[in-house]
Parts: sequence; structure tokens; C-alpha cells
Amino acid sequence: MRAAVMDLGTNSFKLLVAEGDEGGMKVLLDRQEVVRLGDGLALTGGFLRDAMDRAVQEVGQMLEICEALDVQVLLAVGTMGFRKASNGDELLNAIKDRCSLEVRIISGQEEAELSFEASALKGTRLVLDIGGGSTEMVFGHQGILGAVSVEAGALFLTDLFLDPRVVPSGEALEAAHVRAREALVAGLGELNLPNRDVPLCGVGGTFTTLASVALGLESYDPERVHGFFLSRGELERQHGMYASMTGEQRRSIPGMHPKRADIALGGAVIALEAVRLFDSEGVVVSARGLRHALMERLLKGEV
Repeated sequence: MRAAVMDLGTNSFKLLVAEGDEGGMKVLLDRQEVVRLGDGLALTGGFLRDAMDRAVQEVGQMLEICEALDVQVLLAVGTMGFRKASNGDELLNAIKDRCSLEVRIISGQEEAELSFEASALKGTRLVLDIGGGSTEMVFGHQGILGAVSVEAGALFLTDLFLDPRVVPSGEALEAAHVRAREALVAGLGELNLPNRDVPLCGVGGTFTTLASVALGLESYDPERVHGFFLSRGELERQHGMYASMTGEQRRSIPGMHPKRADIALGGAVIALEAVRLFDSEGVVVSARGLRHALMERLLKGEV
């Protein structure tokens, strides 16, 4: 069976096409496009018209790819942006009317569980999935022992505090750190960890970008990124570098995806606050995300 999973996130839309392969899966396509659906969402509470148009257009392009690849089963899911936006139903209806596609909105709990399943680390771990609008924190061993989704995402912090058109002031940067820290501390309180001495695994575009920059990659290489150890010192270095630049200037950094440059500082703020909160030496980066976990479920007939 050839299947596809669409992950319609607050910042990026992702398409994974795969088929079953001896109990596992063979990836045929893994596409990511920065759509910025959540532009202005933190300020207005709803999706902007231009952002919704971009979303519908990208979904249409993804469907064309699925048709060209003879996809037999398709699952499309929406995450935090759809859960938060006051006009989320309007976008869902537009996608249904113009693309003939039903999008299922997953809960923060399910989003966290999928991130845990996809993580690069096994055994006892805490998974951090920094998205555009939220961050998932998931603790577990063989299974999940606690999961929480907090409103601190790379795009949200950018919209609220870190205007990429200018180098951020010290006050703006500190405000972003305070917001991220408060959200993570609140999330940690809900997890009820026995202690904070737990390995960290990072999932999502923020962490894969941090790893790509650390490696100085000319083009994204998931095999080199997956399992990469991002040290606290390297994270501090990149955070300081991003904070001294505008979004446009960050585009020239080796390893930086040009369309992620605007929100790179927002993501680095959250990642750094998480490492400080757990007094960790660093984070193991996962190139897999919730779309991979959903695909595994789909191929097993579990969704």
C-alpha cells in the first residue's frame, strides 16, 4: 500500500509519501514547505487571508504530487494553529471545497504522543517538539508517562517580540525568553517528573535547523541531522549569532533554510530555555516528526 500523510502545521506544511517495506516503511518523498499559516495569529487570534490562500494553494500542490505518485491512502492532519485560530473552520471548509480534502485536527495530547513515537532517542527521555505555535513536552520510557502542549512556538514568539526586520533590542529578547521560560516551567509542572536529570530529544524544524547550521550543511541531509548531538555551547553560540542579526542577515548563514531565517531566533530562545530548565549538556536531534509516526500507524491500519 502506498500512503501519504500531510502535516499542516502553524509554520510549515509537510508531505510524507511511503509504502510498507518488510514490517517498516520505505520513504518515497518527504516534502516540507514553509507556508507561515500562523502569521499574525498570536496578535489577531485568527488566520490572515493571505496565509489561508497560501495554505489552500500548497494543499492543492501536495494533492497533485500524491496523484502523480499513485497514492492510495491519504491522511491530512492540522495542529495547533487550527486549534487556536478563531476562523480555523473557515480554512477547513475552504480546503474541503477547493481541494476535496477533509483535514483532521489532532489534539495537543495526540500531537505530543506522535512526537514521542518519532523521536531519535529510546529509553527514558523527554521529547521537545518546537513548532510554529506550540511546543510539545513528552516524558516517557517504553511508553508515555506524561505529555503537555504549551503555547510557546517559534512563529508566535517572533510575532509577539522578535520582529525579524530589525536586530532585537535587549528588552524584546528578554521578553521572549520570559514568555518561553514561563510556558516551559508551567508545562514541566504538569509532567510531574521524578527529577530533571533526563536525556533530551529535539523534534521539529527548529532543532533540525540548529543541527544543520552546526554541521554547516550546504543542503539539508536528514541522515546527518538524525541523531546529531546539539551541545549547549553550540546552542548558546547560535542564539547569540541570531540575536545580533536581522532575519534577512540570517539567510546567509551556512545551513540555514532561507524561509526559516525569520523565526530562527524564536525557536532558539525556546530551545535554550529548555536546556537551561533541565540543566542539560545538550539535545539529541531527531529528523523524524509526527508525520513519520502517523505513517507507521497508517501502514499498520491503526488510523
